Amino acid sequence: KHYAGKLFVNLDENELKEVNKEMDIMKSVYSEYTVNLYGTIKYPKNDPHFMIIMDYYDRGSLRDIMDYNEEKLTEDQLSFVMNDLLKALSLLHNKYKTIHRDIKAANILMSSDCSLKVTDFGISRKFNENSKIFTKSMIGTPYWMAPEVILGDNYSFPIDIWSVGATAVELIDGAPPYCEFPPTRAF
Repeated sequence: KHYAGKLFVNLDENELKEVNKEMDIMKSVYSEYTVNLYGTIKYPKNDPHFMIIMDYYDRGSLRDIMDYNEEKLTEDQLSFVMNDLLKALSLLHNKYKTIHRDIKAANILMSSDCSLKVTDFGISRKFNENSKIFTKSMIGTPYWMAPEVILGDNYSFPIDIWSVGATAVELIDGAPPYCEFPPTRAF
């Protein structure tokens, strides 16, 4: 088995807090459909570097694959991707009480055995047992954002399903809906 390392260098206090939040989410989620975190390597005290160790997927993201090959997915390929993506979200939402908030082709990795994993939990939100399961933060990538996020309304797990739809369009058409407009106009 191969592993990937993501090196962090000279993070300020806020950046370190965000990375720790992402690692906490990754530690709490273990699934065949998500990139799993295996640990960290900390460098000596006087060196502000550390690395997280996680699953390695040798083909890269679906966005990278599409761009490199200058091709879009077929409907059969899309159905394969959607199957695994929806299974990943079902686990994230139902078992781990987590909203991903940044579903897109660039955050779906593929290996040479054609397995897929969702990655990048940097802006994800995990709910605990005692909290209400909604939030209001306007966060995500504009072309994949659900209307309730854009409008600043309360939202929950269904926003990821909106992003799945935008991702399906991205995979079939080569770009997400409204990409011909600047982000603010696309909103």
